[in-house]
Amino acid sequence: MSDDITYTPFPNGNGFYAYYNGQPIGKITFVRTGPNAVIIDHTEVDDEYKDGDIELNLVRCVCNIAREQHRNVLPICPIAQNMFQRYPEFDDVRMLRTR
Repeated sequence: MSDDITYTPFPNGNGFYAYYNGQPIGKITFVRTGPNAVIIDHTEVDDEYKDGDIELNLVRCVCNIAREQHRNVLPICPIAQNMFQRYPEFDDVRMLRTR
């Protein structure tokens, strides 16, 4: 299934959609605050696709943008917070160092 999932940025640049075979199945939204920060404020994935990989990849999309823009990320939505706690790959963009 993961080969058929694509991640597309919102037209306004403040989020990403996850599509499976062209159908929207999830999204993540974020807000740029000041010159150095990004806040992930919402992540959702349709129940039948909640295996963790889609949520993880949506968070990765935002973190990749943050890296490109030299920003730190503050995850305030529970899904993104969980991904930040579970995966050290986000340590480089983590706003609040908790490790």
